[in-house]
Amino acid sequence: MKLSELTYFILELNACIDSGKYNNLTWPEAAEMTIAGDALSYLADHLTSDDIDLSPFEYKKAEELNDLLKEIAIDNRARLRRKYGVENSALCYFIAMTTELIQQKKWS
Repeated sequence: MKLSELTYFILELNACIDSGKYNNLTWPEAAEMTIAGDALSYLADHLTSDDIDLSPFEYKKAEELNDLLKEIAIDNRARLRRKYGVENSALCYFIAMTTELIQQKKWS
């Protein structure tokens, strides 16, 4: 996964947060789906394509991002609130997990 792809993902999520349309999405379901390896499916099911463009993550890229997010989610599920300050928003959860990917240099 390229760094530019991860930062693009963060920017797309940030725009969705700013829209205010998705404040009702909470992190527990997002975390469950992420740990199951279905993070992008969760986003595709809950966000409109007018608000987020996931097309750069089709096919192998989707599998790669799902796997990376799953690894980070499993490693950090017990300390989500304490480490990342996330206790409400699903979208903030995804930003935190993706930022952790970048910090751990899980990119090429």
